[in-house]
Amino acid sequence: SVGSMAATLDQFVSRVRSLSESEKYAELAETIDKSTEMLARNIGHATNVLESLDPERHSLGHLAVLSVKASMPSIPDVESFMHQIVTFVKFCAPEQIRYAAESYCSLCHFYTRLIIESKKVSCISHLDVIELITLFV
Repeated sequence: SVGSMAATLDQFVSRVRSLSESEKYAELAETIDKSTEMLARNIGHATNVLESLDPERHSLGHLAVLSVKASMPSIPDVESFMHQIVTFVKFCAPEQIRYAAESYCSLCHFYTRLIIESKKVSCISHLDVIELITLFV
């Protein structure tokens, strides 16, 4: 049901916030691994979840949602998604990302593929972002 789906997403957001704020990143990474399927089932609400999480303070949660979005067969608004990735890369916390380095690298590869496939440079400065990405990898 829609109500239980919203409750599940709310629980996910609360857990991400709580574990991030207490700096329990290993436990958070484990919780996120267990939540991937649930996030995929509720991907239609991904934007709401992203808006509820701060890319800097809740980097692992933010990364999880972006990664699940990237794994979907199609992305409705590619330009908007690219912008979400750019925002995340600019503000994410390296001390959290270390706990999900593989997901981070995959998302960066996915972003690079989107740039190549889009064959256009939008208002987003892709080279700046690629430079930022290389700082973490």
